[in-house]
Amino acid sequence: METRKRKRGIKASRVKLEAAMLDAGIETQFALASKIAESEGLEKIPKDLVSKVFRERAVSTHNLARVAKALQVEAHTIYLSSESTPFERVADFQIESELASQSAEDNETDKIKSAPLARGRTRAKVVLFSVIFLFICAFAIYLTGHSKQASDPSALSLVAPLESTNKRLIDNPLGKALLLIQTQDELKHIGIQLVDVLHSTDFIGAVMVTEQQTAEMSLPEILKKWQVHGVLHLSMLESTHYASIQMEMAHASNRALIFDQVVHQGLLGESSSILVARLHAHLKQFVSGEKVALASAISKTSMQKYLEAKDTLYFAHSYQDLDKALTLLKQAFQEQPDFAQAYAEACRAKVQMSWLKDETASLALATTYCQQAEEYNSMAPAVISAKAELLSRTGRALAAVEHLEPILRGAISDSAHDAFDPDAFALFAELLLVFTTSDELDSSERGHSDDGNIAVYAEKALSIAPDHWRAMNTLGNYYFAKGDIRAAAKRFASASLVVKQPVILANLGTMQMCFGELDKAKQTYLDLIDSASNTYLAYENLGSVFMFEHDFVGALNYKLKSIKLQPDLAIHQVWGSLAEVYLRNGNSELASQHYQKALRIAERDELLDNTSADGRLSKLYYQMKLNVIDPNGFQFDDLARKANQFLQDSSGLGLKSRSHLAWIAGQIGKEKVKQEIWASISQLCPVYKQSPELNFG
Repeated sequence: METRKRKRGIKASRVKLEAAMLDAGIETQFALASKIAESEGLEKIPKDLVSKVFRERAVSTHNLARVAKALQVEAHTIYLSSESTPFERVADFQIESELASQSAEDNETDKIKSAPLARGRTRAKVVLFSVIFLFICAFAIYLTGHSKQASDPSALSLVAPLESTNKRLIDNPLGKALLLIQTQDELKHIGIQLVDVLHSTDFIGAVMVTEQQTAEMSLPEILKKWQVHGVLHLSMLESTHYASIQMEMAHASNRALIFDQVVHQGLLGESSSILVARLHAHLKQFVSGEKVALASAISKTSMQKYLEAKDTLYFAHSYQDLDKALTLLKQAFQEQPDFAQAYAEACRAKVQMSWLKDETASLALATTYCQQAEEYNSMAPAVISAKAELLSRTGRALAAVEHLEPILRGAISDSAHDAFDPDAFALFAELLLVFTTSDELDSSERGHSDDGNIAVYAEKALSIAPDHWRAMNTLGNYYFAKGDIRAAAKRFASASLVVKQPVILANLGTMQMCFGELDKAKQTYLDLIDSASNTYLAYENLGSVFMFEHDFVGALNYKLKSIKLQPDLAIHQVWGSLAEVYLRNGNSELASQHYQKALRIAERDELLDNTSADGRLSKLYYQMKLNVIDPNGFQFDDLARKANQFLQDSSGLGLKSRSHLAWIAGQIGKEKVKQEIWASISQLCPVYKQSPELNFG
């Protein structure tokens, strides 16, 4: 026997139809059918349609709209919908389940947390239950006077759904649960799309109004006027690059914060369908009765601090910028002690600060912040990505990739996934690049598909946020590492037209320098100094331009300005470059001091397993430079043997390292090999024909 297919359509309520007829002064079904025919200019009166509608049979949306038009009412006001009781039951079930879950979690947490953290959690619980109690007492005025930013949004407070009950509590075959969607003006386009998407949902229907249409109405008045079961309110706080989106559900006896996430502004523009899919997924899960973990509201003040901090971090190019972001984040989680995402961003800020100053102390504090974030919400994507960035910075490139990969593997193909985020995709591409150029690659059991995935994830980030500088920068570095210099230059040049970020401009100048366009590179760095005078990158790279011009005094001037801005820089290449400039200026004593500093940083990186083939070659280079400066004072074991090992296998070395290898080859008497290496790298980057080490040894 052939399986019968369910007929889709919309049903009308006979009770609502008769009430609408009474209001319209229409006495019979025949009179209603006649009015439809008259308004549409039909010769045949649609008696069968009207009869079918009054018998509460499903008809098309278009046909029901024809009946509603004749009755002079909105179509949704005559829908046959579920009674309020099942809807209220599912909403109450979600809230009560979440409170019970939080209570059990807090009891367990109290046993293991330190006293200060326990006090913070207790305070959060008291606030939560106080809000619920006050709401129950005064719920009737919940939506009265909602302003543009009536809600206090929070950032990514949702955690992974708990085990599903596999039972839809609002499973009424008579019709749909009807919701009224309220939005700020800035989110109107999101609300419209959400209404359209909900039309395809069997058990949820929705209509949308603006806040102005309901500004003077209480919740009971709204429910009655629009004949809906609940009100869904979308609100937003925003900054330049991010927005906190909040979705609250209110019905006759309760309310729930269903969705509360900070998203990139790209999800509010051309990629808004991604945000709509995510909102729909959370709403459907809530209304269907699946057991979920509801969001906990973050105060408006804390959220504004958090958004400002994220904006600052997004474009940070100096220690001062990072310190400003960290100050804002501290203010955010001091006011809201359980703000997991604020701790996560503080962890990220300290990781970046560790490159510039107080490396050991900065990384220790970063670890503390990441641990605090995990204590409050270990499943939040922001918390997971911050931990991955910390792992990579401390020499655990493989662990970093494997920590972030599980949530992104699901997100890459599912736009409704909470981790479908351009920042996360850009970071993962960067982590993959670090891993594939580290010593861990060969010792791991992973295949070499990671190399191709760098571009996949970076491009995915750019598909959501076309101006995402970090994704652009990673793509440029990826092609540069592969030796496709022109593709890298094209990426950096395109990026510089979209966003004036110091790292992008610095890398564009490097590409211009690579092709021997020294005047263009010089102008790029001077422009960068004009726009961001406190970034060491511009002065450091400008010094390199003067080196290739053999103006060693000018090179020293700019290199010293770079160091003055960041005197505690934990990047050995910068100190090694300064040492080379001193050597070219005939100051072997200061050259020796700075080569020693570069060597100490390279050795420290090696001890932390935070190194690569480039790092190991640099260490050998600094040792041999010191040995040349003072053969008796600096003696190292097996320099020639180590040099020959690199000459036999130079895979994984960047252009700068290969130029060092060419110099090393000359030092151990392999002049032909030296010339071959110089010719090879000069073919890729013509500027190396002007290298002081090639011309002066």
